[in-house]
Amino acid sequence: MRDLPGLPSRNAFLLGWASELPVLVEMNHLPEGHRPKSNDPDYWDVWTGKNSKGEEIQRDVDWKQITDDWQQLVNNVENDDY
Repeated sequence: MRDLPGLPSRNAFLLGWASELPVLVEMNHLPEGHRPKSNDPDYWDVWTGKNSKGEEIQRDVDWKQITDDWQQLVNNVENDDY
C-alpha cells in the first residue's frame, strides 16, 4: 500500500471479494471518444503559482461558491428566509 500514491494512470489495486489477495491491475487504454472530458489537475502548477512555462499565474477562487455548491445550497431570495 506504500505504492498507492505513486500509481501511474490506469493502474489500480483490486481488493475484496473478486480477489483472495490484493492484485495490481492496469486498465485498458480508452479511445479518445470514450475518455472523460477532463484531465488530471496540474498540482505542481497550482502549488507553485506558475504555469508549465514558468510564468506567474493568479488563480482567484470563490470559496463561498464552492462550499455552497458542495453543500447543494441554493443562493436565491426564496431560500434566504429559512
